[in-house]
Amino acid sequence: MANFVAKKAIKMNIGEQIKKIRTAKGLSQKEVIANANLDKAQYSRIEGGKTDPSVTTLERKSQGFRLFPS
Repeated sequence: MANFVAKKAIKMNIGEQIKKIRTAKGLSQKEVIANANLDKAQYSRIEGGKTDPSVTTLERKSQGFRLFPS
């Protein structure tokens, strides 16, 4: 049970951090999704802390946030 709770906390933390970056840069979810070529439902689940993003997804998100060039 403790392991499940810890994993859920990590997921929420990643999603919260992604949302903070997006809002700090003044981007909408739609803009990030379009810039990073992500699925709308997948992005929503990640930002909402319901699923873990893969490393590949994180790399695409960095492009969506305009952190690194494509």
